[in-house]
Amino acid sequence: MDYKKKMRISILTFCKTINYGAALQCYALSTYLKSQGHRVSIINLELPSNNSNGKKRSLLRRIVSKIIRTARDLIISKPNVTGEYERYKTSSDKYIIYEKETWKLFNDFSENRIGGFTSLFTSYEDIKDSYPQADLYIVGSDQVWNPQITGRNVLLYFFSFLNNEPRISYAASFGGSEQIDFGEDGTIEVKRLLSKFNAISVRDHIGLNIMNQQFNLPSRQVVDPTLLLDPSLYAELADESKEDAKGYLYEYKYIINDSWVNQIKEIASHLNLKVRSDGEFIDLDEFEYHPVQSIQGWLKVIKTADFIVSDSFHCTIFCILFKKRFVTTPSYKGGEGRMLSLLKDLGIENRFFYNIADIQNRKDLVYNPIDYDTVYQKLDKLSGESKRYLIDEISKVAI
Repeated sequence: MDYKKKMRISILTFCKTINYGAALQCYALSTYLKSQGHRVSIINLELPSNNSNGKKRSLLRRIVSKIIRTARDLIISKPNVTGEYERYKTSSDKYIIYEKETWKLFNDFSENRIGGFTSLFTSYEDIKDSYPQADLYIVGSDQVWNPQITGRNVLLYFFSFLNNEPRISYAASFGGSEQIDFGEDGTIEVKRLLSKFNAISVRDHIGLNIMNQQFNLPSRQVVDPTLLLDPSLYAELADESKEDAKGYLYEYKYIINDSWVNQIKEIASHLNLKVRSDGEFIDLDEFEYHPVQSIQGWLKVIKTADFIVSDSFHCTIFCILFKKRFVTTPSYKGGEGRMLSLLKDLGIENRFFYNIADIQNRKDLVYNPIDYDTVYQKLDKLSGESKRYLIDEISKVAI
């Protein structure tokens, strides 16, 4: 096998968005493939809006929070659900200004640190005759196979627009729950499209189970692309920023309300830390607020903070890469699977707390140190296996 053959590889994933995790997983996969000598392009496919007429969105909010919003709206309508999944409304006074400034920072990162983006595609009609020519097409990572996010363009993320070109998935995710529904006809079509893949890899145990039980197709679990790169690369990015969160508990949660504010304040008080809050454009009187943050700045805050409380999958990953003390919580009820899969594989599932009552019941574990020597032994093994898998599958196409 010619492992050194340079190939044209085109990636289909969530990109050009103000979502730190989405941007960094796109950066990571592209960077890793380039390090192997390949030429990489990114298919710039816009997610459809929630509007039934399917018009383009003028500004994309955080991609992953689309599923969170959908799930949350369903949850809080039920009478037996507590307020732990309710969320403060976005601060509206300067929202447009903050979002515009954040877009500039993210676009700068996309163009200067990732690059290779195609023109914008919005539908099957746009892309079917205009997608970039490549030797191999890769879809993933992130929740690219979650129909609640991809909406009317769901089949495009299974490469419905390709003809017979080689294709694989890398760390594709269906989301945080096995309760995924493509509809009867959609399931048949998704299975037909998946059967055309040269190889299928998914990001978590949930994906393995869905592939096995719903589609009866073989798949392999691999790590998120952000875990393919050496942590020193993220440290270098972080050190481009002058942010400094030393002495702070960093709160990076989508689900934030009175109950969670009080719980976070309790943890911070116990550790004698101030609290800092970034993202989601929610200004909390109790916390220091930084609404506009670059990707490098976000990494620097995680790198320098003394403790992190988050319900973000990728924030959890960077807590691990920077060897931080942290607590991970669910961002929507029933969606904890993607978090637990990662943490269980690394032997630190005790860092996940289902709710505030769980934190109170296991309070001592909140403050316990994490044995990162053991974590990194497992992480290095999983990352190495994933790299070999990706290289092997690419080499098969190169023959």
